Amino acid sequence: MMAVLKRKTGTTRVIKKELLDAVQRLKAKKPKDKKLQADIRNGTFKFTQANVLKESGQNGSTLHSKSYEDVRKIIKETAEELAPKNRRGSKQMFTPSMETIRELKTTLSERLSLTDNLSIDHKELTNKMLQQDEELERYKQQNERLKDRLKEALKEIKRLKSDREDGSNVIQF
Repeated sequence: MMAVLKRKTGTTRVIKKELLDAVQRLKAKKPKDKKLQADIRNGTFKFTQANVLKESGQNGSTLHSKSYEDVRKIIKETAEELAPKNRRGSKQMFTPSMETIRELKTTLSERLSLTDNLSIDHKELTNKMLQQDEELERYKQQNERLKDRLKEALKEIKRLKSDREDGSNVIQF
């Protein structure tokens, strides 16, 4: 029996193209690999040789060949280009996502503080409004009592006028 040797399915040129296409997709943050897509959404994605290999569908030993030295260089340059930098030019300890999370937490804290203040103001205003409603009710009741007293006083004045017109000089109480 003759042993059949399997031929490699890709030539160096085809594999280079696959790797360079993977670099471009990852640089644009539009990978085909589901796990890499999830990493980008979660903010945990890092541009590395391993991720380029994963995106291109190649195994880990592919880039060790001298044939792909130029691709390794491109990957390294792209990784340095995409690495976040702080003001002094050194690499940041946090990913942009962590910075965004920190900013959002600060904003949330500020807004919660404002909300607490507004809640306190709302409670104070509600209490003042209730007090004013009670005071208004007291004034209405007092107004009704004064109206009743005014009616009685007007009746008394009318009675006195009537008594006076009758010619009586005696005022009765």
